[in-house]
Amino acid sequence: MRYLSLLPALALPCLVAACDAPGADATANTGNMANEMNMAAANTAAGNMTAGNAVVANDANEATANEAAPPAPEPRKVGTLPLTRGFYVDSGTPCGEASNATLMLVRRDGYGGSRYACDFRSIEQTGPQTYRVTERCSSGGEAWGSAEEVETTTYLWQIPDATHFSRAPADGGEAMAARFCPQARLPDPWNTNDISDLTK
Repeated sequence: MRYLSLLPALALPCLVAACDAPGADATANTGNMANEMNMAAANTAAGNMTAGNAVVANDANEATANEAAPPAPEPRKVGTLPLTRGFYVDSGTPCGEASNATLMLVRRDGYGGSRYACDFRSIEQTGPQTYRVTERCSSGGEAWGSAEEVETTTYLWQIPDATHFSRAPADGGEAMAARFCPQARLPDPWNTNDISDLTK
C-alpha cells in the first residue's frame, strides 16, 4: 500500500506570476504612492484654482458695486432755498395754535421770528434734499430792552418738499423741524398781517 506524503503540499511553490518577480511588492507600493502624490497635487491645484476664482469673483463683485454706486454730487452754490415763502410753524404745533415761540416767517433771503432775524449769507446744495447754509442772525436789541446779539452760524437744512424743512447746526446739535401754514389758518394777528413785501 502506497502512502502519499502531505508535507510537501504545504510548501507548494508560488504559482502567481507576481510572486516570481523579485521586489514586486515594492514596485506595487511605489506605484500606489505615485498615484497618491499625483492625486494630492491635482487636489492642491484644484484648490488653488478655486481660491483664485473666489478672489477674482470678489474683485469683480467689488468693482460692480463701485460702478453701481453713483458719486456724491459736488456742492453747488444756489441763490435761495426751495421753500414756499410765508409762515412756518413748529411741526408739533397745529397752525391754529401758533404763537411767538413756534412761528417764523420764511423770506427769499432769510427768515425771522418775534425777537430774531436771520439772513442767508451763502447757500450750498449738497444733495437732492440737503443744503449747507451760513446764516447771520441778530436777536434782542433796543426794542426789546437788551443789547443786540449778532452771530454767524452754519446750519444743515433738510428740505423734502417745498412746505417742510428741518435744520440743525453743522457742528452738531438738536434739529428743529417746521411746516408751512397758510396765513388764513393762523390765529390773530398773523392771519391778517400784510406780508406781501416780505414774501416776494
